[in-house]
Amino acid sequence: MSADAEDLLVRGNARTDGLPVPGWRPRTEEPRLVFSWTPRPVATRALPVEESDAADRVRVHRSAFTGSTFALKHWETMRASPAGHLAVETLVRTPDGDAAATATGWFAGPGRCGLLEPVGTHADHRGHGYGRDAVLGACAALADRGASAVAVLTPAANEAAAALYRSAGFTLLRENHDWTRPDHA
Repeated sequence: MSADAEDLLVRGNARTDGLPVPGWRPRTEEPRLVFSWTPRPVATRALPVEESDAADRVRVHRSAFTGSTFALKHWETMRASPAGHLAVETLVRTPDGDAAATATGWFAGPGRCGLLEPVGTHADHRGHGYGRDAVLGACAALADRGASAVAVLTPAANEAAAALYRSAGFTLLRENHDWTRPDHA
């Protein structure tokens, strides 16, 4: 991690924690863990998501996130959006060809940190390393485009996600709290 990034991630730095505006305070509930991945060579079963894989990518997402309403039309809208060309998506299949896991990374430009979001493993295929491979594939694709690192945030209570990112070689940088402004009644 560059010295610039370390300086930015110091608690209290207004550029990362939010502006120190009177009346606003950090929320103590629902902290998020901030993880970072440093580019390096990786081996993975992940392949880029092609248009022909879109339905499988959507199916994995819906299974991974209970209550999700993500649909093919949402994926198509995302890919056609002005930011769609910044996305890298990976899909991992089982040996039988079933879609098992997917990860999306967002490229911010050469030399800048990419963002990993969302990552999901189909409920029928958890615990076999498919999610880790999807994550590593997305990270490698971001690095190939020139990302200096890859960051991901996950709720601190989501122990499975934290374990996944650690297993993929991410480093925990810090716990982050959202900022809130109490109601003025």
